[in-house]
Amino acid sequence: MAEYKRCLDCRHLLDGIVDEIPTCRAFPKGIPLIFVVGGGEHIKPLPDQGNTIVYEPIEHTKPLPDQDNTIVYEPAEKPFWQTE
Repeated sequence: MAEYKRCLDCRHLLDGIVDEIPTCRAFPKGIPLIFVVGGGEHIKPLPDQGNTIVYEPIEHTKPLPDQDNTIVYEPAEKPFWQTE
């Protein structure tokens, strides 16, 4: 089983907010505070949850050994502090 790292690392987390509470596919009306504050692990469905969705970690891609993983940022124009 994957290590539990709270909601921010879960693939089911949504962008929605309900009454200042984040939402996810398991809890579309708001994630229970016990999980939001880190007081519990959502590794089993709750009895009244209404679905069987539980914590699943986001699968992060790893760079290939021959890639340096460097991001080059080239702005379209000079930043405002470098204008004449």
